[in-house]
Amino acid sequence: EREREQLDPMDSNDIVTVQSRFLYSHDGGQRFMIKGIAFPDPPPLKDLTFNYNATAWIAILQQLRDAVPNKDALNTVRIYRMDPTLDYSEFFEAAEEMGFYILVPLTGSTGGGVLDRTLPAPECYNRTLYAYGVDAINNYAQYPNVLSGVIGNEVMNDLDSWYAAPCVKAYGHDLQRYMHSDEFQSNLSRRYKHNRRTIDGTSVVPIPLMYATQHSGIGAALTETDAIRLTVDYFGCQGDGDNGTDHGQQSLDIFGINVESWCSSFDTFEFDEQGGVGAYYQLYQALHNAIDMPLFFSEMGCSRLMFNKDNHVNVGSVAGTRDWRQVPVVLHEMNATWSGFSAYAYSGNPQFYMMGDEKGGASRWDGASPLSITQDFENFQSQLLQEAEGQVVTTRLEKRGQASGGKFHDLPMAAGGIMDRYYEKLTNSPESSPMCSAVLDVLDETNNLKLLEMSEMPSYFQQNHVVASLGHHLLGISLLGVCAAMAVLSCT
Repeated sequence: EREREQLDPMDSNDIVTVQSRFLYSHDGGQRFMIKGIAFPDPPPLKDLTFNYNATAWIAILQQLRDAVPNKDALNTVRIYRMDPTLDYSEFFEAAEEMGFYILVPLTGSTGGGVLDRTLPAPECYNRTLYAYGVDAINNYAQYPNVLSGVIGNEVMNDLDSWYAAPCVKAYGHDLQRYMHSDEFQSNLSRRYKHNRRTIDGTSVVPIPLMYATQHSGIGAALTETDAIRLTVDYFGCQGDGDNGTDHGQQSLDIFGINVESWCSSFDTFEFDEQGGVGAYYQLYQALHNAIDMPLFFSEMGCSRLMFNKDNHVNVGSVAGTRDWRQVPVVLHEMNATWSGFSAYAYSGNPQFYMMGDEKGGASRWDGASPLSITQDFENFQSQLLQEAEGQVVTTRLEKRGQASGGKFHDLPMAAGGIMDRYYEKLTNSPESSPMCSAVLDVLDETNNLKLLEMSEMPSYFQQNHVVASLGHHLLGISLLGVCAAMAVLSCT
C-alpha cells in the first residue's frame, strides 16, 4: 500500500475563484486545474428520501486518496445528489483534510429542488426552487473546498426542452444576486461564527455557479460544436432584458461539457480513428479564446460499450476497458482554454463504471462499502500519476495513414452559413451587447425556437427584497402611529 501523504487543512488561500477564463487558488496566484471523478449516487430509501451516510461517503474519498496519494493529481469529486437540509460537515471536513474539492448540486431530482425541463418558461422556475437554492448555498458556503454549485445538468437535452432554458438562466441570475447581497453575508455570519470560506475572516466568497451541457446538436440544423457555442453564449450574454442583473453578473461562472467522445485507443487530440477531426479538437477550436468563463469536461469518458468497439484493441481483460489517454491532452494540449475534467464515473451507470465487479459487470454502490477497483480505474490512475510526475507518455497509438500535427482544421458547420453570419454579427454589430439577440435569432432561424426573453421571467430574489422593503416601511409607519397616539415624541 502506498504511503499516505500528509495533507494540511485548507485555508482562505485554497479557495478556488474564477478570474475571467480560468480558475485560480492561492489568492489568485496559482492556476487551478480540475482533476476529478464523478462520485457515486447512494441508493434511495424506500420512501425515495435521501440516503446519507457520512462514514460511507468518507470511505469512498479515502479509497480514492489511497489510490492517488498526490492531491494535485486527483483533487475533485462531483456529487450529483445532496439534501440542503442535512449537515454534511463531517464529510466536507474529511474531504478538506484529504485535499478534495467538491462540486455540489443546486437542484434535486425530487421535491422542491426540481427544475422541470418538460415545462416551458416561466413555468419551470418557481419560488420553491429559488428557496431550495438559497438553502443549499447557505449550507455549503461555509466550506472552503466547495468548488462550484451546479444549477443544471443537461436540462436542454432535446429540442423541446430548450424552452426551459430561460428558467436555468433566471435561476442562475437570482442566485448570483443573492450571493452578492448583504443578506447573504449576514445570513452566513449569523449561522456560522467560524466560517472559513472568507477573505480576511470577514467577506464570504460566493460559490461559483456552473451549468453542464450534453455534447449534442440542437435539432438537425446545428452540430454538436455549434450547439455548445450557442449554449455558452446564451448563458454568458447580458442585455436580453435580464431584469437588471446586479453587479454585472452573468448567470454562470463556469461552463461544463459532458463529453462521451474519445472512443478509441487510436484517437488523438486532432483526429479520430477514422481520420476525421476529433471531437476534443473541434470543441477546443470553436471555443478557444472565445468564452470569458472557465470551461471543463464536467463528465468525461466514452461508453464502455463503444470504446475500441471496431478495432479489436484491448487495454484490459474486459472488453470496453478505457485507456484514458485523453487525460494529458486536456491538461496540456487544451489547457490554454480548458480547466480540467471530471471522469465519469465511479459507479452507477452500467456503461461508464470504473469501480465494481470486473467479471460480473457494473455494480451499483450500496451506500455502505467502497467497490473494488477495476482495470478501467487503474488506467485512469496511471494517467493521473504519470502526469503529476511529469512522465506524460504518448497520448495515442499510431495508426497507419493517420495525419498528425498542423494548424486548425475546417470544422463541420451548420448548413446555409448560419453560424458564419452569427460570428459576423458578433464581430461587426454596433450594439454594445449583440450576443443575446444573435443567439435567439439563430435558434429561431434553425429550429423555430422562440425563447421567452429574460424580461418576462420572474426574479424571486427581487420579489423577496420588494416584500422585505415594504415590510420595513409599513413597520416604520406603524411605529410612528403608535408613538403619535401615545404622544411619546422621543420614539421618533
